[in-house]
Amino acid sequence: MHQLVEIIVPTFFVVALGLLLGKVARPHVATLVDVAMFIATPCLVFKTLYSSEIVLGLAARVWASSILVMGGCFALAWLVFGSRKKASPGF
Repeated sequence: MHQLVEIIVPTFFVVALGLLLGKVARPHVATLVDVAMFIATPCLVFKTLYSSEIVLGLAARVWASSILVMGGCFALAWLVFGSRKKASPGF
């Protein structure tokens, strides 16, 4: 329950802060999007990766499932688009 509160409360705080800022200041949205995309998101990802433990067994399962999904998608695309006689430069 403590972990859930640690995630939900800051999220609601940021949403409420954004709502308040939008109502009061009416900022230029492109600037806020740039700050969120290029500063806030990488900082959040770095903090999360830095503070969490990596369990090798779980990481191996994630890597293996990712490789299986990508390989399956590649095989399916190869079958669908490889069977066409026309060239498909868009795909």
